[in-house]
Amino acid sequence: MARYNRADRIGDQVHKLLAELIRREIKDPRVGPLTITDVSVSPDMGVAYVKFLPLGHRGDSENILAGLVAARGFLRRKIGKALRIRQIPELRFEIDSSHDEAFRIISALNELGGEE
Repeated sequence: MARYNRADRIGDQVHKLLAELIRREIKDPRVGPLTITDVSVSPDMGVAYVKFLPLGHRGDSENILAGLVAARGFLRRKIGKALRIRQIPELRFEIDSSHDEAFRIISALNELGGEE
């Protein structure tokens, strides 16, 4: 059975907070609707890796990434106030490419299935 450690708990809390903060408080027009697909926090609590996708594939992922990077300090301060932890993880945003890869694999499998 997998252990649920402190980094995982902090990651879950950061995930919920970021979703709410981005939806309600980020005013940057580059940051359109998005889905946070995963937040993983390093074991030393120094870095939180945040993966996201534009909601419904609307909007430019690179523009959204630039807006999130610009708002990183603001988001980190808000998370620090909400969680009341000593070390607030640095936020590192990245576009989640796993869904595109999954769709590519499914399409390839469907094409193979259709050839028989």
